[in-house]
Amino acid sequence: DHADGQTRSDWVLRFFRNAPEHRFVGAIHNQLCPEFHAKAERDGMRLAMEAEFAIDHWGYSRDAKRSKKKDERSLRLYERALRDEPDNVFLRYKYADFLRGQGDPERALAALDDVSERVEAFPPEERASYTWCTECYALHALELMNAGRLDEAMVRLEQATHCPVTANLCFVYGLWCLKTEQWAEALQAFVDCRSIDGPASMQAPAPGVTTWKSALGMAEALFGAGRVDEGVDLVVSEAAAHPESPELCVRAVQLLAENRGVDSALRACRMGLERFPHNALLLMLAAEILLSKGAAENALEAARAALECAPEANRASARALVERCSAA
Repeated sequence: DHADGQTRSDWVLRFFRNAPEHRFVGAIHNQLCPEFHAKAERDGMRLAMEAEFAIDHWGYSRDAKRSKKKDERSLRLYERALRDEPDNVFLRYKYADFLRGQGDPERALAALDDVSERVEAFPPEERASYTWCTECYALHALELMNAGRLDEAMVRLEQATHCPVTANLCFVYGLWCLKTEQWAEALQAFVDCRSIDGPASMQAPAPGVTTWKSALGMAEALFGAGRVDEGVDLVVSEAAAHPESPELCVRAVQLLAENRGVDSALRACRMGLERFPHNALLLMLAAEILLSKGAAENALEAARAALECAPEANRASARALVERCSAA
């Protein structure tokens, strides 16, 4: 369970035959020692994805991260581990990914620059055997895109074609195509992304990537191609299929208001608020729709509720909405 309230699955080797020589190594992101895999191969054993085994891990919920100061602890462990193993490229990849969440994009990009160059120096057969090499390039491309460096991002995406395909890579490529207005290629990338899921992919996708996030990407590609009705229908149907996603619900309400009328949008908004009663964006949409229908008193109630639960980034907009509803 992550700090953003979403749950993701990950597939890590945690069930194995007990033996004195089977030990975990590493101060952080512990892995079974290399000798384990070599011995397993010699003995004719194989890695099996046993989906019926699950370990629930709540250590990254918002409260747990805050109370245990997880980020501070992780930073100390990374710095210690990198002093002990400066040439461990996997460790450098995980450290770069960690920095992406610390609000310092320049530092994260510098770390990704470093690790991508190290991965590029691997023998081709080694790059082709590790999905984390793919993820390194994909994350690097994503951060370069966020910085507006689209040409450099494509260089990393092209390098990733020599690595195993992952859902995250397809998703990032789809985002790149959207930014460069290549609508057909974007649509296909998100379709491909949705087909790569489950333990068989050997790389857990980021939460929502193979479901609602790729659906939103497909819709944006359809809009770009002028296929507006198809895009609206897709988002509305996906919002019903994935009730766990407030983002899909918000986008469905927005699109219905813009393309199908305020009554259908208001119905969808009320259904969404039954699932997410404290979602500030849905409450603000409800207030806007009610205000447009002349229901100023109900609009003001929704706007005030939005202001109470709005995150800092939305507080100014919520406050302005309350003032407009009050004056109506």
